[in-house]
Amino acid sequence: MPPIPELRLTKQDVIALYQSLRKPGTHHYDNLDLQADMPKLSTRHPGDGESACLIGSDRIRIVEDQSGSGMTMPDFTSIVKDIVTHFGINKIPLFTQRCTMRFTAQPINSEDAVELLADKVANVYQKVAPFGRPPQFFGVRFRFPPPPTDDENDEETESGDSDPPEVNEPKVRLVEAKGETEDDSFITLRLEPHTKDAKQIWIEISAAFPGPFKGGDLESVERNIKYTYEFVTEKTKNFLDQFDVKES
Repeated sequence: MPPIPELRLTKQDVIALYQSLRKPGTHHYDNLDLQADMPKLSTRHPGDGESACLIGSDRIRIVEDQSGSGMTMPDFTSIVKDIVTHFGINKIPLFTQRCTMRFTAQPINSEDAVELLADKVANVYQKVAPFGRPPQFFGVRFRFPPPPTDDENDEETESGDSDPPEVNEPKVRLVEAKGETEDDSFITLRLEPHTKDAKQIWIEISAAFPGPFKGGDLESVERNIKYTYEFVTEKTKNFLDQFDVKES
């Protein structure tokens, strides 16, 4: 949210949210901590699991860490919508929505995550001889900017410039994405061996969607969560499936 003093959330706003979410049919939290750096509503779960909503002066952070609990993407979306509805995006404009999700995936035709990522994806596993030892850990990180719009392409064509402007950023080779909807998100995707099970791949995606979101536009908030989820469960899976194949 914009750092405007008149729009900053206060402890009274946190208390009002806590009371509002205890109504039937809404997601509620068992604990309220007003002394934390960011006032926090939370519910503890078995192990280290936790449901939490942290309220800062210029941001709302909603966390669901419930490994193995059966929490689904629609369940999480419902919680987010309950909280955003309480504050009302008419009253508090949301300038950015960031969705971070973490997954684990089990390769089928690779011995472990290092073999899949270092050998098949990056093709460097056989080239680590200078180190004198095999790697135990190897990660891959992608950063995806928003694709250029048709208007941007048209402007470049109409300008007639023969030389592109000099930039310090590395050039990105764009791949045509057929059937894609318009997307203005910034995405960072990490693929690494799971620290507790080297056979599994640990996947983290962080997607930032610029606003501002129009008043009452819960559809966009929900669509962004779904897009982030499907970027891993569909796009990232399809990417890894190209490499996790049986050796002929």
